[in-house]
Amino acid sequence: GMTVLAPSRGLLCFVYSVRMAVAVLLVGLPLGTALGIPVLTLGIRRYTTDRTRAFAYSVYYVVMNISACLAGISADLVRKTFKEGLTVHVPYVLNTHLTNYRVLLLIGTLASFANLCVAFFVREINVIDHNEPVVAFKPKTASAWSIFWEVVRQGSFWRFVTLMTLFVGVRMVFRHMDATLPKYLTRVHGEDAPYGILISINPTLIFFLVPLVTVLAERWSVAAVHLLQVDM
Repeated sequence: GMTVLAPSRGLLCFVYSVRMAVAVLLVGLPLGTALGIPVLTLGIRRYTTDRTRAFAYSVYYVVMNISACLAGISADLVRKTFKEGLTVHVPYVLNTHLTNYRVLLLIGTLASFANLCVAFFVREINVIDHNEPVVAFKPKTASAWSIFWEVVRQGSFWRFVTLMTLFVGVRMVFRHMDATLPKYLTRVHGEDAPYGILISINPTLIFFLVPLVTVLAERWSVAAVHLLQVDM
C-alpha cells in the first residue's frame, strides 16, 4: 500500500495541475489506503497467536486513536509554525515554495516513505503457536482467477461485504467532516481557526471512554444476568 500511497502524496504535495491533483485524489490515495490499512490489520493476525491477538488488536486500536489525536494537534502547530510557507531548494532538482498546507502534505509524504522503508524489513513469517518455532510464510500458489473464485464462494466474504456496505455511510460522515470542516472554520473564523483540535476530540474521547465503557458494560451485563436469575 505504501508503494502507491507514498508517491501519490508526493505528487499531491508538489503538483500544480488540477487534473493531476484530481487523479491522485480519486485514484492514488484511495488505492494506496485500501491496500495499506486492511493489510496492516491482517498483519496483526499473522504475527500474533490466539493468546496474544486480542491484546495486540487493543494496542493497535489505542495507537491509532493516539495518532489521530496527535495528527490534528500537529496540523494546527504546523500551520502556525509555517504560516508563510516553506521554500524547498534541492540543487539542480527542485526549487519551489510550499504553502503551509503543502507542508502538511510534505510531512505526510515523508511519513509514508518512512513506513515504506520499515515495511522492507518486516519478516515474512507465520506464527502458529506461542510454544512452536516461527516458520516462514508460504503464500498460496494459484492463479488470480482461482483465488478470486474461492473467495467469492465463501459466505463469510459476503457477510463481510454487507457489513462494510452498512458502514460506508458512517465513514462518509467522518471523511466529509475532515474535508469540509477546515474550510468552513477558516472561512468563518480566519486562517488561525484551530480545526485540528476539534477533529482530535473524537479520537481523544474514544481513547479515554472505551476502556471505561467496556468495564461498565461488563458490570452491567453481570448485573443483568443476576437480575434475570432472581426474577426466574
